[in-house]
Amino acid sequence: MNKDEIVQAFDDMAPNYNAQWIRMAPITNTLYFFMESILKNIPEDGSLLCVGAGTGKEIAHLAKHFPSLQFTVVEPARNMMDLCISMTHELGIYERCTFHCGFLDTLDDATRHDAATSLLVSHFFMDNHVRSEFFAQIAQRLKPRGILINADLTADTLGTSYAALLDFWLTLMMNADLSQELIDKAKQAYTTDVAILSQGSLNEVIMKAGFENPTTFYQAGMIQAQFVIKAC
Repeated sequence: MNKDEIVQAFDDMAPNYNAQWIRMAPITNTLYFFMESILKNIPEDGSLLCVGAGTGKEIAHLAKHFPSLQFTVVEPARNMMDLCISMTHELGIYERCTFHCGFLDTLDDATRHDAATSLLVSHFFMDNHVRSEFFAQIAQRLKPRGILINADLTADTLGTSYAALLDFWLTLMMNADLSQELIDKAKQAYTTDVAILSQGSLNEVIMKAGFENPTTFYQAGMIQAQFVIKAC
């Protein structure tokens, strides 16, 4: 998908987005729980860059665990951003957030952050060069030795078990009552609209962008998460 298509897709999904992800809450909540330990050594009043923040679920979790942490929230879809802003008002954390409705490359790079998150974002970049440039844009906005926590859909699509893994994953995400026609359409989308790389290939893309020491700390189904350090 190009940028306009990504924005339109997430604007359309926004009204039902949180409800659709309730089924996956055990996976995402565990991811957020692990993120607490990864971020424990950044300054108490440090700054976190959240790229593709969506409706702000990770912000809500981390703001509670790190009560002085400041957030720069980047989200290109206006409808998603509006839901995120509403959430910050409800939780009383609006003043701790700076909001940027747009893609990362349009965010002022003058501020350097202690850490960044990119959760289920980069797999929408179908070209590896563009994907690596996305990570380079994150690195550009981090302090030296800053931490990036990244999560993406990841698998060895050439492996003999991939078809079974994909069937399992789609059933998990969309409910076992889906018709075969809908499952087939979802499979096609995973080929044309999402770039699923193996762990090794994804690590190479990230390291080319100026990061080092990729450490995989979580995997659930096709979601895999790693943290990396900005190289000096």
